[in-house]
Amino acid sequence: MPASDTRSRERWIVAALVVGLVLWRSAVFVFWPDGYFDSDQAVTGLMAKHLSHFRAFPVFWYGQSYRACRLRRSSSRCSPSTSRLR
Repeated sequence: MPASDTRSRERWIVAALVVGLVLWRSAVFVFWPDGYFDSDQAVTGLMAKHLSHFRAFPVFWYGQSYRACRLRRSSSRCSPSTSRLR
């Protein structure tokens, strides 16, 4: 085979791998509802974890000084999951 055919074939293989990787990564959000996890849920989970380990007893949400927090006891009992934090 000529060198140009080999390069063209390699480019098609790389392009197909990239497209496959993007589709596979996007399928997580389509088929698994807990795939979407934003920073507000992460902060709530971190606060629940600290509360369950008796490391901190926050009065305000981390990073905020104007909104008092009310964490559910159920989210601090076990390790927080996305379904518990919603």
